[in-house]
Amino acid sequence: MFSRLSIFRVEFTLAAGLTVAQASMLNLASLVDRSLIQRGDNGRYRIHELLRQFAAEKLAEIAEETAVAQAHACYYLTFLQEQGRALKGQHSRVALKRVQNEIENIRQGWLWAVAHGESTLLADTVSALTDVYLLTGLYGDGATLLAETADQIAIHAPAVKLLLDSYQARLLFEWGHLQEAHDLAVAILQVEANPFVTTSAHLLLGQVYLKQDDIPKLKEQAKKANNLAETE
Repeated sequence: MFSRLSIFRVEFTLAAGLTVAQASMLNLASLVDRSLIQRGDNGRYRIHELLRQFAAEKLAEIAEETAVAQAHACYYLTFLQEQGRALKGQHSRVALKRVQNEIENIRQGWLWAVAHGESTLLADTVSALTDVYLLTGLYGDGATLLAETADQIAIHAPAVKLLLDSYQARLLFEWGHLQEAHDLAVAILQVEANPFVTTSAHLLLGQVYLKQDDIPKLKEQAKKANNLAETE
């Protein structure tokens, strides 16, 4: 069980330890007593990096590394999806704080999903992840991550790539990179995408043209977006 805890590169909660590493409260208490892991005043656990590396080697030896990494990614990306719904509600500040506490675990899980082609998991999570970057003002970080992700999945999941591009364009717009946002939205419209992605691209272009005081082009994009909405 200790070897499975090596998947946590940063602090983790009791719930995460029980679910991802299949530990028990007794297991964790025993490891704390033996100084193999630490429990902070905030109730979160941490494993020293040297001990973590040793445990990771043992995990690789018993061929459980992939399964545990997948469990970690699924746990934290599912957590992000759940908090993502709360981010849009009256308790958004609480939800954002919860996500920020787990952001390194979430990022680790996201990168694992990218590397292993878990495109459905990425598609289900990208909206919440984008909201986190929007609410924290880290537009550039979010846009960069989505751009890198889109490049890596483009061949085996082109539809998800377009979805990520649409969210990247939104982050670029909020970042003030209007031309890049414009060009990405135009590129999306040049290929066949699902109605949500296409509508999002038209709306994004409308926002760009509004910023540029180009009212005729704004109306054109609004009309196209409205027509798509009516046909769904």
